[in-house]
Amino acid sequence: MRSLTLLAVGSFLALASSGAFPVCESTLSEVQATEHFEVHYRLGSRAGAAVDRTAHLVELEYTEILRELGIDGLVDDKEPFHLFLYDDLKEMEEITGVSGTGGYSAGRESHIPWDNDQTRKHELVHIVVAAMKSTGDEPRNMFFAEGIANAVLEYVHGIPVHSVAAYELERGSLPDLKDLVDHPDFYAFLRANPGLNAYDVAGSFFLYLLETYKPRKVMEYYHGKPLRKALGKSLQDVQKGWHKRLRAFPIRPALATLLSQRRGDGGEFTLLTGPAVGLPGDLLGEPESWKPLLSSLKPEDEIAKWKAQGGELEGDNPSGSDWSHVIAPGEPRGDCVIRLRAQIGRECWGVKIRYGANCEAMLLGAGAFIYTEQGGIAHSDRVRLRKNEELDLILRVRKGHAEVFVNEALVLEADLPLKPSAIGLGIVGGQATITEFKVRDL
Repeated sequence: MRSLTLLAVGSFLALASSGAFPVCESTLSEVQATEHFEVHYRLGSRAGAAVDRTAHLVELEYTEILRELGIDGLVDDKEPFHLFLYDDLKEMEEITGVSGTGGYSAGRESHIPWDNDQTRKHELVHIVVAAMKSTGDEPRNMFFAEGIANAVLEYVHGIPVHSVAAYELERGSLPDLKDLVDHPDFYAFLRANPGLNAYDVAGSFFLYLLETYKPRKVMEYYHGKPLRKALGKSLQDVQKGWHKRLRAFPIRPALATLLSQRRGDGGEFTLLTGPAVGLPGDLLGEPESWKPLLSSLKPEDEIAKWKAQGGELEGDNPSGSDWSHVIAPGEPRGDCVIRLRAQIGRECWGVKIRYGANCEAMLLGAGAFIYTEQGGIAHSDRVRLRKNEELDLILRVRKGHAEVFVNEALVLEADLPLKPSAIGLGIVGGQATITEFKVRDL
């Protein structure tokens, strides 16, 4: 499952399985009941302040899901569905013990942050379709579950799911449909193909089925009836029709740029005004005021392999879900400027400078971020991590203010409570060679 930071870049991973998850009524003890749901929240929580809106929307979305999938009357609604609302992902992890996901579902219950409408609807699809009876014995992998959920959304992070699959088809990287529907472990497929947005590809396929065939027949196929019996077509014929739909799908130039950036193929948006370029003189200071730290960095975990070689530090983190950190020894630092230069590898997902856990400057494929312990507080998609390229990343913290510079351009600023902290760096999902890491105290 993908980590919090990877969820922030534009793609979330929801867990829908038949296993039992910890029941959280003891902490989320307040309940708002609707016709089909019990909405659970913690007394005095931020989630509780918005529970009336959530309870209203969840009933509307329930009706919409039944209509779009053609399953009205086929869902077991004798017992309520349960929706557990958390103030943020950190609280959800602390209470449930489940990490690395933006929300998850099991049986008739979903666990989500209160303020993410997209995740809520995605998870609702999981529990609603799981409450239907099977219509056949053919096995189904999670390509089906995640696909039908994103098909109902249709637009994920504002982007049509058809456009994602159409872009993959055009560049020759759309997997064969049989490989997707027959794969024994869809999440293993995701890990093996990190550049492919397989969630939206799955969403596009099921959206095509819903647009082309009767939704109820599609759901019979979803629930185990063989494709030929459910839709009267072979998988090869369905794939031909899907590809024809994708070739006809219009992709505007700006959308093509976004899809290219997400895939790591490059491309830039045209901007009326760009980020301020050039480092201010008070940031650089005198050359002798900088203290090199590269040779003193120590691994904080065993997630990645770190190797010092030729005056550089090579890091290889195969995990697509967990950051690996190296930390500079010594006393916590106050106001300072931290500079990191790196050669990004072929399969790196992210690099960051860490000023304690409460101020992290990250650069990912989806843009630049400032993260605190509560999650992301600032984001810009004007700059993105480029594989096989050099990176110059700078974090300046002073007087409760953080600034992030990427390749000598100021891209992010944020006010946040700061206290003296240990500094370090991290990588996730691939390789990077750190060529310089230094600090200048202010």
